[in-house]
Amino acid sequence: MLTSMHFHVDKIKMVKNHLLQYCEGLSTKELETLRLQYNEYPKVPLLLLLHHLYDDMKSRNEQAKLAQFMKDILDHEQEEGIKTLETNHPLKVLQKENEQFVEKIIELDTMLQTGDKIETSAHKQMIYTIYSLGQLYNHFHVKEKLLFPLMERYGHQMFTRMMWRQDDQIRGLYNGAKHMIETLREKPFENVILTFDSFVQAFQRMIEVENLFLFPIVYELFNEKEWERVAAESSAYGYEIVYKPDNKSEKGDKHDTGKNNKKISDQSREKNSTYENQKSGWKTEQFQLGGGFLTLEEADLILNNLPVEVTFVDRNSIFKYFNERTKAEDMMLIRTPLSIGRNVADCHPPKSLQKVMTLVRDLKTKKRTSESMWFKKGDAYVHITYKGLFNEEDEFIGILEYVQDISPFLELPKEVKRELSPLED
Repeated sequence: MLTSMHFHVDKIKMVKNHLLQYCEGLSTKELETLRLQYNEYPKVPLLLLLHHLYDDMKSRNEQAKLAQFMKDILDHEQEEGIKTLETNHPLKVLQKENEQFVEKIIELDTMLQTGDKIETSAHKQMIYTIYSLGQLYNHFHVKEKLLFPLMERYGHQMFTRMMWRQDDQIRGLYNGAKHMIETLREKPFENVILTFDSFVQAFQRMIEVENLFLFPIVYELFNEKEWERVAAESSAYGYEIVYKPDNKSEKGDKHDTGKNNKKISDQSREKNSTYENQKSGWKTEQFQLGGGFLTLEEADLILNNLPVEVTFVDRNSIFKYFNERTKAEDMMLIRTPLSIGRNVADCHPPKSLQKVMTLVRDLKTKKRTSESMWFKKGDAYVHITYKGLFNEEDEFIGILEYVQDISPFLELPKEVKRELSPLED
């Protein structure tokens, strides 16, 4: 079976025919034959193919039939394996989130069923509940900024882009539903119900997609080291996962935390030793930079202490560097190490892809020398500048992005200040 079976037309037709036969009814023997056939296929390509079919289906009834088909035909090694994970494993945290989302949706739906004569106390509770559903932003960010970069390294960009596009639609529907519930008494009640139902249908569908496809796929793909990285970087997006795998595993080498973690520890010690040797050289070796000389340690400290967030995308549109002037969760535009090596197109939502690629092209061809954008984020006035970089031979090297909070400059107390600020006692 080809690892790209999810693009194989014959395989898609085969699964469609099997699904049709399943819906019409199969004998016990026929069902067992299908089980044996499907369980010989590579897990991830098969799940991607099934997701392709699921995404193509227009009705919830069809999708429910496919979900039941998967339940009866496929072995559930991944599902059982996920159940045995520790409660603080990133995958278990995301799964628990989905359970909580469903509970909140049911709670809201029950309150809306009482009709338009909703008491003030009930309305306040509805607003609180719809606001708590806003955790879907953090849930989606963990998925898009931590799981998706790793999936893309395994070659599954099409799947991640499709899911991200649907996430964006859900975010828009959520904002509409939240606004309707906030202004419940000012809107026709039937419009409130329609807006809420549109959000719920799309969100519940995404929850099903995650449970049926995404979670089993990443469980099959990722090793313990990758899960540790997801856990370590998750706090930037609103999660505090303290994930320390135990030494028990029934998944063999791929998920054997005892044996694998020893290898990882040995590799980490070796890597840290090499890194410390490099750092030692960085402290003494002088490089001619700009109008003077700096050690790499000095250059690193300067970059990390600039009052701007700096990002560099190389000539091949690969996200290669960001400075670390603050913790990821405190950045104006959050960046974490898992995104390093990602194509710049994959670092942004599909809805902004055309704008991103137009900017990259224009900076690369010098149609633009730079571009600026700005927006409000809480109390900060975020200003972003993009600039194309060219070497002495006029060869395009990449794109520099720097981000700063300019609100302090808009509120300077006087025209001139040349004196030292007084020290606090």
